[in-house]
Amino acid sequence: MSYDDPPMTDPPDDGSASGLNAVPVLLAGALALVALGIAGYLSVQSMTGSAVAGCGGDSGCGAVLASPWSKVGPVPVSLMGMVTYIAVLGGLGLRWVSHGRSKLADLLLLACAPLMLLAAGWFTYVQAVKIEAFCPYCMIDHGLGVVLGLLLPVIVIGQSSVKPALPLVAGVFGVAGLVAVQSFAPADVATTTENPFVDRDGDTTIDGQRFVSMFGGELRFELEDELVIGNAGAKQVVGVVFDYACPLCRGLHELLEQAVADDPSRFAVVALPLTMFGEDNPYTEVDIERFVQSKQRARLALAVAAIDREKWKAFDHWMFAPDSIDDFPRSIEEARDKAVELVGEETLNQQLTGEAAAGHDAVIDRNMQLLTVMPEGERYVPIMTAPGAPEHLIGRVFDPDNLDRLLIDAEAGLLPPNSAGASESQ
Repeated sequence: MSYDDPPMTDPPDDGSASGLNAVPVLLAGALALVALGIAGYLSVQSMTGSAVAGCGGDSGCGAVLASPWSKVGPVPVSLMGMVTYIAVLGGLGLRWVSHGRSKLADLLLLACAPLMLLAAGWFTYVQAVKIEAFCPYCMIDHGLGVVLGLLLPVIVIGQSSVKPALPLVAGVFGVAGLVAVQSFAPADVATTTENPFVDRDGDTTIDGQRFVSMFGGELRFELEDELVIGNAGAKQVVGVVFDYACPLCRGLHELLEQAVADDPSRFAVVALPLTMFGEDNPYTEVDIERFVQSKQRARLALAVAAIDREKWKAFDHWMFAPDSIDDFPRSIEEARDKAVELVGEETLNQQLTGEAAAGHDAVIDRNMQLLTVMPEGERYVPIMTAPGAPEHLIGRVFDPDNLDRLLIDAEAGLLPPNSAGASESQ
């Protein structure tokens, strides 16, 4: 060999055609690290039951992270996202140290690309259509996943001898499995107390008047004085504490309305409206914009109910049934116009001034105080309870079967209303 000949080099191994392009690998690594950090934070909060910063139970992200769609069986979706991002970082690391000659790295990266792309599409659809609320943390993570899903094939394809079809198809099938599990076997997030029915005299009749006790005796009322959806003479009574601006309350309200429509004689729903906005509610620190006008919405509902209970039912249904997610919650201007349409402006104004208005505010204050039966970090709505339960049965219900089971449990723990022994129980 002459001194003019180029030095001999080792041939590339059979895992790479042309080596490593460092810039996109470094960019992908940085994006994956950020995505991993977000997914890791959400996973830790989910597994420890801790609140996510800026995500109260009544916020969009609170609704998403509390929904059954946030898990696959018992496993948080965010934890699965962590595993995916770790795989991406592992693949990128292998590619870096092997100078683009690792078949394993390329297989990992190509399989993860469709996983992230399609999962981002699926969970965006779930938030928009199934939950009707968006989690900013989740959407940022999904956005990073989309960018990575587009970038990783660019890094690998044309730079590797690996045939991309198999790993790409594997990634697609992985997401298909995820969708199937979540669609046909959603996680059951409802929880009941171990033995909630400690007071079997929580629903009694005295001299023809039905009295109900809820929240371990914190709330006692005559049923006909409350806002009731369904048949006030039904065997089972459930109470729901809610805010007209709460997306989770909207979902539960639709389920309860349907349950009442399916069997009007089975149970009565007592509506307990309040505001979750921290400036109007001393028991919360919620400062989300959608709740700013919640007290005015509750006042309007109580004013309409004081005039005509049947028209309140129409108003209540309308408040929770906007045409789209963008229309929810109803603005105070829209709500007032609807109330005027139902009961007339002059009559409504009489209920929004003077002693009548003070009475409605007193009801809202009473309902807000019910939050104090909940631990300070769990003061979210909706809260569903029943006579006899020491505090509450359920905070969140997402499907009819879940609701039906809870109502059956509640009904099984109560005596039917009767006058026997009533005087001693009150």
